[in-house]
Amino acid sequence: MKSNFTVSQRSILIAVAVTIATLGMEPAMAQALAPVVRASTIVRDTVTGVCLLLLTAAWGMAGYKVAFAG
Repeated sequence: MKSNFTVSQRSILIAVAVTIATLGMEPAMAQALAPVVRASTIVRDTVTGVCLLLLTAAWGMAGYKVAFAG
């Protein structure tokens, strides 16, 4: 399959991609995502807490059935 880009166009595309990747690694860019990371951490911790609560209740109910309802 033949590419529609010339060698100079390919080199420009590669240079642009490298520049964008480099800018994305700047600390200032990472700080812009801090609220998103904080919100996702809160959601993750909430879901983990709810799952642990449900799991504990399920184990308690199963233990009760085994012990008393046979």
